Amino acid sequence: MPTTNSYYPSRIGDQMVWLRNFRNKLPNYQAALGYEADDITAIQADCDRQVWLLETFQEAAQSFAQAVTAHIRLLQNGTGNALVAPPAFTLPAAPVPPANVLPGAFKRLTTFIRNLKTRPGYGASIGQDLGVVGAEQPAPDAQTTKPAIKAVLVTGGHVEIQWKKLGFTGVRIEVDRGNGQWAFLAIDTEPHYVDTLTPAPGTAAVWKYRAIYLQGDQPFGQWSDTATIAVQG
Repeated sequence: MPTTNSYYPSRIGDQMVWLRNFRNKLPNYQAALGYEADDITAIQADCDRQVWLLETFQEAAQSFAQAVTAHIRLLQNGTGNALVAPPAFTLPAAPVPPANVLPGAFKRLTTFIRNLKTRPGYGASIGQDLGVVGAEQPAPDAQTTKPAIKAVLVTGGHVEIQWKKLGFTGVRIEVDRGNGQWAFLAIDTEPHYVDTLTPAPGTAAVWKYRAIYLQGDQPFGQWSDTATIAVQG
């Protein structure tokens, strides 16, 4: 896995600042980078919708969640002789929501930025002004990198193997169904993976799982710590 540039902030407040800066300054470089007006407009729409969701919609949802919690507490432990209706979710009247966009707005944005950096007119000063130059992150160490997995029971008594992608292609998962032997279970490219096998009816067992990252089609790093779970048929 190559090194990457981490220019996008981790804090939501900083993300809104970053999105606004990129959205507002991008038209300044349309001619230099050779983009059509429609290309710029589409990316601006993606930025506008993300800012609105992070700022207005999310804040309203959090306030609504607090109101729901208060209502539940009142219903369970409160007093009074009148019925109390549950709260209703209402979006603020302002600002007016920007036009909706198709799913994948952030993916389109990062794809656009990768393309932007290949344009003949692109230079360090443009990258700095748009905020798309970040600190270089070292490639993962094959001697220490391993997935963190968790085995949980889900509907139907199946086991779900939960894991995080962290930029890798996927994971190879192996299972020990109580016989002390690791056996191939699956190649999973999108978290999470559900093991569809269950023990025979009326029986119980302890199953173990492990996983290793894949870079392309090749294993990378070390096997995860073993995840153990009791299952019943």
